[in-house]
Amino acid sequence: MLIPVTSEVPDEENTAAVAKYWFNLGMDGFRALGYEPNEIVSCLPTDIELDGRAASVRSFITLLTAAMCESMLQLTEKNATTIGVINGGAARIDDILRDKITQYDIIRAVPFASMVVALSVPGQILAQVLTTGLYLKGDGMFLAYTRVETLDGGKTWLYNGTDISKSGLYYNVATIDYARDYTQLNSKNVTTYYATNVTLTKCLLDYLQKQYPPYGIGSGFHVIDPLDGTFVLFSCAISQIASDILETGQHSIFTKYLLKHIANPNEHIVQIFQGTAADVFEESNGVQKPLCMNGLLRRGHIYLNDPTIIYHEPVAVNGIQQQPSVIPFQFIQQSDVRQAHTLQQRTTYTEHQINDLISKCRVFLLTLLKLTEKQSREKLPIVRSCIQDLLDDTIDPDTFVQRLQTLYTTQPHSSIVLFFKLALPHMRQIVKNTFGRPITIELIERLRLPTNKSK
Repeated sequence: MLIPVTSEVPDEENTAAVAKYWFNLGMDGFRALGYEPNEIVSCLPTDIELDGRAASVRSFITLLTAAMCESMLQLTEKNATTIGVINGGAARIDDILRDKITQYDIIRAVPFASMVVALSVPGQILAQVLTTGLYLKGDGMFLAYTRVETLDGGKTWLYNGTDISKSGLYYNVATIDYARDYTQLNSKNVTTYYATNVTLTKCLLDYLQKQYPPYGIGSGFHVIDPLDGTFVLFSCAISQIASDILETGQHSIFTKYLLKHIANPNEHIVQIFQGTAADVFEESNGVQKPLCMNGLLRRGHIYLNDPTIIYHEPVAVNGIQQQPSVIPFQFIQQSDVRQAHTLQQRTTYTEHQINDLISKCRVFLLTLLKLTEKQSREKLPIVRSCIQDLLDDTIDPDTFVQRLQTLYTTQPHSSIVLFFKLALPHMRQIVKNTFGRPITIELIERLRLPTNKSK
């Protein structure tokens, strides 16, 4: 008979004493290395989760592995590195980090003493390394990367839109010595032009401390006196210049443009965000960048015109409302829900119905990419990877939507899954017929559907 071991099960005194001895010995060892295990490093926003589960980090880029890449780029910024690469097996916590993150959490996430290095890599070799790493799903040498992308499942790798394998250029890559030594980065044509004395553990710790500082460090949050029936909160990253020093009066440019866009009749919250962001960015000559904003708040929930949008309850921290990211589930209206359920009962569709389904899914996916780039750029590689997996039929629509829920802590309407299931087979076929190639994000961006006057 198996009995669950929970906190309600009393400790066996002698066993507990031995366990405590070895645990404390380990904590003392970490302190001898310069760590303070119980010190809080970061407080993650409610919509940020660092997924370190083995099944995740060895199969796709997560926010944790993306942060590991970005942390190495931050460390080697003076060495002009431009691309971050890490093997998924470097993350060992096999858990998801949320909310308060301690130094001990970082040690558990990245326990190895791997050192960060800066490499000069020929584009052709780098493309080979990335392709090989992409095909190693489920293996510890599956590679996560940032600031480089593939739109065709790893056949071509682009940096600033240029095919790195054909550019004839060398690229400055930040990685760890382990990934260098056990991939094609160990080629004699690859140069280690700077070897740091900083471990990936310390590198990630410093990055998260700056990216998501513990609550109470700085403020940069502002609440505007709302118009009747509205509540608007916006914030700026602590590391950016937009701060309380610049935003002390009612005539500051954030306030000015927020009130301008809030006052516009029938302006959607996404338009409010984009309009305010663009106006502030322009007037400040690119210095001030609004990062997140949500509005129309009643009783702790966001209410938009579209009743199919459901958001989790915002969390108040030190009196400040933390709002979830806005994602474009609003393209599905109640009439679309009825249409999807009606179409589900059929085996044949008119050309207009097929084009309408494809158009809605195409708009959703491309809008999701645009909003992610504007609001949560650190999530962009993950979102692109999820979308391409969906297009490739590597994951089904249910899994895709579950990943969105994990990324955005937002519950989309169930009809989105139904739309994908109805539309994707037709979308894949029309892309293949139009371009003669399997479907990619790049091709659905270029896809132009015929307009139909009649149903």
